[in-house]
Amino acid sequence: MLFHDAQKTWISAPGVPTNQPSCVQILQHNQQQTFRIIATRQEDGSLIMNCRIHPRFKYHAARPNFHQWRDDLKQVYGLCFASDQDAQAFQQRMDWSISVLQQLQQQMTNGEYHCPAATANIELTVLKILR
Repeated sequence: MLFHDAQKTWISAPGVPTNQPSCVQILQHNQQQTFRIIATRQEDGSLIMNCRIHPRFKYHAARPNFHQWRDDLKQVYGLCFASDQDAQAFQQRMDWSISVLQQLQQQMTNGEYHCPAATANIELTVLKILR
């Protein structure tokens, strides 16, 4: 879902019918140490969201099964999860991803870049969401 600032309401993403399940993933590029949130329509795999996660990323659990965030261009996104457990798992992976990016940023701002001692490959987080 997208938040429409002028109307002050949530709207479906373009090309996504209301209440249609989608597949949402947090992807990590190991070599570049970047993360993205990718959403595709479950019925045909069409891309409906591609959002970069950055070190200052603000992710908020507004309700146990509804989470939201703002991207670099100040667009607000929302996810309504099928269960509280799916939402918690997604938030844990999101918090971990942001933490990794913040650690990398801190290392780079100290004037030197050091590879983290332990890097974990993120499991592909696939959650069904209802919009």
